[in-house]
Amino acid sequence: MRVMIVGQKFFGAEVLKLCLARGDDVVAVSAPRVDDRLAALATDAGVPLCQVDKRLGAEWVPDGLDVILCAHAHLFVTPEARAKARLGALGYHPSLLPRHRGRDAVVWAVHMRDQGNGRHRVLAGRRGGYRGYSGAGLVLGQARRYRRGALAA
Repeated sequence: MRVMIVGQKFFGAEVLKLCLARGDDVVAVSAPRVDDRLAALATDAGVPLCQVDKRLGAEWVPDGLDVILCAHAHLFVTPEARAKARLGALGYHPSLLPRHRGRDAVVWAVHMRDQGNGRHRVLAGRRGGYRGYSGAGLVLGQARRYRRGALAA
């Protein structure tokens, strides 16, 4: 699968590690700063890096992409950028989890072993707390479009 990862910090780096371990072709990474954990890992792995602050336009998305994975992304991925990826973009937003709100919503969902709310799911590689979490990361997907484990397995 040809993948672009848009994100930052621990979660972004964990998603990149997962994709590389799966053998996915990670063709680009976008991180807000070059000294970010995700940016450093991408550079070490030889993955092309772009630094985009607020808005990821189509000009940043490589041709022939299957999916854009947004992992702790605080920027807007434009409709034109999403349209360049065959499957669009997949990401998470804490407000999708009804039980937990705010910046640590996903952390608490993993800690409490929540499965999601029916429309969206939390998929985790391993159980454990956020700080000690050594699994592949978390992916929220719409149940009607992605089968369980398609990106997290």
